[in-house]
Amino acid sequence: MNIFDKLLSYLILLYIVILPIFPSKFKIMKVPINGDGVLALILVFYLASIVLKKEVRQRFIIGIKNGYKDLVLLFGILLFAVMMISVTYSLDKSLSLNETIRFGTFLALYFIIKLEVRDKTIKNILVGIMSVAVVVSIIGLVGIPLNHGIEKQVTSTGAFIRIESTFENSNNFGAFLILMIFPFITLALNMKSKRSKLLYSVCSLLLLGSILLTKSRNSLIAFIFGCACYVIIYNWKSIVFFVIGFGGLLFVPSVRDRLLQVNDVSQNLSRIKLWKVAISMIKAHPILGVGNGNYASNYGKYEGKFTEYTYKTYGQFHPHNIILKMQSELGIMGLLMFCSFIFSIFMKFFKVVKNTKDKSLTAIYKGFSVSFLAFMMMNLLDNFFSAPKVIAFFWIVIALAEATASNNNSLEK
Repeated sequence: MNIFDKLLSYLILLYIVILPIFPSKFKIMKVPINGDGVLALILVFYLASIVLKKEVRQRFIIGIKNGYKDLVLLFGILLFAVMMISVTYSLDKSLSLNETIRFGTFLALYFIIKLEVRDKTIKNILVGIMSVAVVVSIIGLVGIPLNHGIEKQVTSTGAFIRIESTFENSNNFGAFLILMIFPFITLALNMKSKRSKLLYSVCSLLLLGSILLTKSRNSLIAFIFGCACYVIIYNWKSIVFFVIGFGGLLFVPSVRDRLLQVNDVSQNLSRIKLWKVAISMIKAHPILGVGNGNYASNYGKYEGKFTEYTYKTYGQFHPHNIILKMQSELGIMGLLMFCSFIFSIFMKFFKVVKNTKDKSLTAIYKGFSVSFLAFMMMNLLDNFFSAPKVIAFFWIVIALAEATASNNNSLEK
């Protein structure tokens, strides 16, 4: 591994650590020491490397020329183009541009990882990601007695505590844990070593405990959905394991109560209003939408039609449904590109699972493919594509899957 590869891998690992653990706006003497700052450093480092290193420049040119062969990249670029066009007719152009740039930077990070991360570095970064998931789970649990990283919520049924660890929001923390938990579960189920099974089982229980303590109904439903996906897609025999586990969860009062609240209309009124407003926007702007990120900017024009519903007043928010968000903000083409983008990711994971010979990597990607499905299900009831601490890991894992696929192809040749 040359100096360039080492520096890039260190920067990516630094990003993986700092992004979830450090506060989003953390600065020292006006210098951002946070995920955005490290991501900017990665992009600048790579651009400088294109100029200064011939082999990096050659890989960049080849990557551009062959971009159409990578459907994730292709549909990602097309979706980015639709977002850029939408900036021109957005009510709040600054908001639209900021959200579009955010998407573009993650797309660039995907491109860099798929081209430059190879061999053992892939595994190192995956280990880094999973290790961080364990660390933030421990931080979340330790924060309860310290009264730190928790959210106190009061409802008609009483008050309770929800852990958010370092994610500044319990729902975002729950979404991150859903992205991370299934690789641990698949490793626990697939590894032959008793020591490995024990290690990954303990980690799985740690993350599951953290999911339960977020008190996120969406995360609980996503976990159950993910377990069902694993049984159906990969291992029917494991159904006994998951049924027993689910039965055990129902004996936990807080879990049972949160699941029963799924049918509680009073708990869902806010989302219903957001969805109805989004549908009104879609009817008014079916072709182009209102502009990327501009649901919030146009919300006031439509909310008066649904006075029977309530929603808290926030500065910026979204429709709490990724499909409604894409259609209301980017129109028909935006939704089409997004669905194609998601489907191409789905196919990428299963291609990597099929072709990877390393058993531990295969188990990890099986887990991430299940996590991906569960995460997308969560986005039908919320929108985590606007949460940098969550969605960055979504992009990094997809990029590593593509890097693994490229590595598999080079080994076959």
